[in-house]
Amino acid sequence: MSYLHRMFALDRSKLDVRRACLLLAELLILLVVTWKLDAGPYFYSLAFGALFVGLIDPGGAFADRLWKLSAFAVAGAVLTAAAYVIGGEAWYWLAAAIFVVTLVSSLAVRYGVHRFVATLLLNVWFLIVLSLPGSFALAGEHSSLWWQAIAWLAGAAFWLAIAFVGWLLHGRTDRPAWISEIPGGTSRRTLTRPVIAFAVIRAVVMAITVGIAFGLDLPNGIWLPVAALVAMKPSLEQATLVASQRVAGALIGALVAAALLVTVDVKVALLVIALAALTTGAAIRTVNYALYQAALSTGVLIALELPHFTGLSAEGERVLWTLAGCGVAVLLMGVSRLLKKGGTGGGSQSAAASDRSLGAEAGGGTPDAAT
Repeated sequence: MSYLHRMFALDRSKLDVRRACLLLAELLILLVVTWKLDAGPYFYSLAFGALFVGLIDPGGAFADRLWKLSAFAVAGAVLTAAAYVIGGEAWYWLAAAIFVVTLVSSLAVRYGVHRFVATLLLNVWFLIVLSLPGSFALAGEHSSLWWQAIAWLAGAAFWLAIAFVGWLLHGRTDRPAWISEIPGGTSRRTLTRPVIAFAVIRAVVMAITVGIAFGLDLPNGIWLPVAALVAMKPSLEQATLVASQRVAGALIGALVAAALLVTVDVKVALLVIALAALTTGAAIRTVNYALYQAALSTGVLIALELPHFTGLSAEGERVLWTLAGCGVAVLLMGVSRLLKKGGTGGGSQSAAASDRSLGAEAGGGTPDAAT
């Protein structure tokens, strides 16, 4: 099988229309609420709170789900407030903060793969929130960190309400997880050397990329650490494939978004297209990762330009930083592999065994299904 075929191979059996319809309804409701309340700056916290709580919903007995999801929601609210506090500080504080959050997130695999997924999502959200104060300032918008935290909790409560209604409609029986491909294991794992090394590498990479993005005040630089975080996988081969798919998807999405932004002048139409792209991404997440990234990038890029069009150069910058972030991730994964070869003295077999051990302990890359 050629590398290009691997990148764009389709698994049509994984198409999930139900998930897309649920996501579309959820986003439309939250969008209408923020529009009616004239609370545009709080849409991100509201939407991500609902989305991420839904993603890590483990299914099962409702009482057990309620306890776990509530704990996740509170942790997310705390990180939201913390990110807003330091979001406008010097770049080295941001780099230090993301290093700590990423390290803790990676080591959370000690308490099971499902908790690793949950902390990974919080890691992604913390990274996004770090960039929001500056974005709001450029747009002339103001928001309160406390209301941002409350908006996150409100979004989480919205998903819990959906889960509760679903539980009632199905006769109060145990329900399956909404995202079946996200692992639900909670068995404890040993923090072996490869696992700790992977955690430290992730943290260092995130600190470096955040330092570059914020220290150099790069326009749209947040895409650099976001791409690096998503592209980093436990093994080099897996990191390279995912990075290639992400870059290809970002390029396709940027071209489609640029064409639409140039040809479509009606904001309502662009908003509908953005929502359609995002829900399409939800439906094809496990059909093909490159096409999923293309749909996701199209929706996100259009949504980012809706408040005020910044020009097609912004699309190119985002693709550039995505490419750079993926490149950094793959490069440091390769350096890590070389260090393991030299440290074990067992040649390629030892390095391969180390990669397999790391993949098994960290979830084999599967935990990153959420992103």
